[in-house]
Amino acid sequence: TMEPPSDGAVPVLKPASAALQAAVRAGNINIAEGGKMEVLELSATSLDEQDRHAVLLRRVEAERRARSIVVPTNPEEVRQQLRSIGQPVRLFGENLADIRERLREFIARRQLDGDEAPGMLTEPMEEDKPKAPEKKADVYSEASADLVEARQRIFDYSSTHTVERMAGVKRRRESAEERARVDESAKETYKDMRALAISASQFADERPLGACRCAPHADVVASASLAPYIKLWDTESLESKGILGGPGAHTERATGLAWHPQAFGSMDAAPLLASSSADTTAKLWDVRGLAPVQTFTGHQNRVSNVDFHPSGEYIGTASFDHTWRLWHAETGKEILLQDGHIREVQAIVFQKDGALVATGDFSGVGHVWDLRAGKKIFAMVGHVKRIVCADFSPNGFQVATGGDDHSVKIWDLRKRACAYTVPAHMGLVSELRFLQHGLGEALLSTSFDGTIRVWGTRDWRKLADLSGHEGKVMGGDFERGGKAVFTVGYDRTLKKWSSDSLL
Repeated sequence: TMEPPSDGAVPVLKPASAALQAAVRAGNINIAEGGKMEVLELSATSLDEQDRHAVLLRRVEAERRARSIVVPTNPEEVRQQLRSIGQPVRLFGENLADIRERLREFIARRQLDGDEAPGMLTEPMEEDKPKAPEKKADVYSEASADLVEARQRIFDYSSTHTVERMAGVKRRRESAEERARVDESAKETYKDMRALAISASQFADERPLGACRCAPHADVVASASLAPYIKLWDTESLESKGILGGPGAHTERATGLAWHPQAFGSMDAAPLLASSSADTTAKLWDVRGLAPVQTFTGHQNRVSNVDFHPSGEYIGTASFDHTWRLWHAETGKEILLQDGHIREVQAIVFQKDGALVATGDFSGVGHVWDLRAGKKIFAMVGHVKRIVCADFSPNGFQVATGGDDHSVKIWDLRKRACAYTVPAHMGLVSELRFLQHGLGEALLSTSFDGTIRVWGTRDWRKLADLSGHEGKVMGGDFERGGKAVFTVGYDRTLKKWSSDSLL
């Protein structure tokens, strides 16, 4: 600006702004006295560029603020917030994430304008704030007289068999000859597994098959399908040997099978087969009479699997009601109802010594329980999806689990940790079975990817990769001598796989 002199002298030019004055004092700007200052306006292009830059800065600031703004996650609360600020509840093609992002951006823009819209959220709602997890204590209930007796009998049984198993471990540790014999047996097993090839196939049902189990002391294999009956087959010819159905049978599809440990082992005792069903019951069948002899009722949802305790006195069942239960096989009485799973329980299997039972659920967590004390001793946490199947190794300290994450995990109960993860398949692992002959030198896995694979349990290398089913392979089992494998599939066939030397 120019300040006119009072005495008619030359006008003095003085800087108008404090910033300009500071620049003049610093010597960065020189203004000649007596000169005229001409102020030039910016061009339209420069003004537009300034406007665009201001808009860009505002957008960046709005995005920065939006990232720190908490909005509800509940869809109904999001809609209420949008209505309160006069915004559309949903725009074409938006999903919930898009709607929440639009709400967040709108709030950020209003904050930049210094205008708080009515009902606008800037703090998380009470239910959206993270809550500290509540630590749940284990709750114990008084055991019934039947349960106390069962625990004592299980303790006696497991003590005897554990001593026998550990005596075998000691012999192998101290005797080079015994180790050589075991190694030679493993070598023969690996040779047979590598030579497996399809040797027979049977169209077994009009509905897809879901499970199969080989009898421990006879040439019989049982199969279950989406129908409410069970079929029996000769393991050599795959010819039908009978159907378990009729009066007293399941009313919905059978989901699991388990042979009595001594089935066909004695001519005096009736061979028994246990089955589970989607009708919320499990049944015990007299295979010779082709009729049910016991029904186990108590579950509130589908019974997903069943297994015999190695003593043959008790049966374990897993259910979609989030529990597993222990039953007396002869009386059909429920001895134990065990909760502790947060999702549907799919897998249940007893340790061969009889002391432990392993269960797995759809949350991807498995548990190992001590039947003698009624306590959970180990949580198998590692699967990222559902656990569908499990089996105990004959060595007594390893458990294999498989499921929807396509992997098989080997858990070491001595270390209480996962010892090995096998990237087994490209689809859901539907069944796992350790070879019960000898020391369990092989592990069978079946999958929805249509393959059957056999793994060596010493280094978990693949011994066999079998394909033949058209579609999902639903289950499988080793033949009693370990010389053949039986599988069932969604293609409604029962297949037998044998080594070439046996054909």
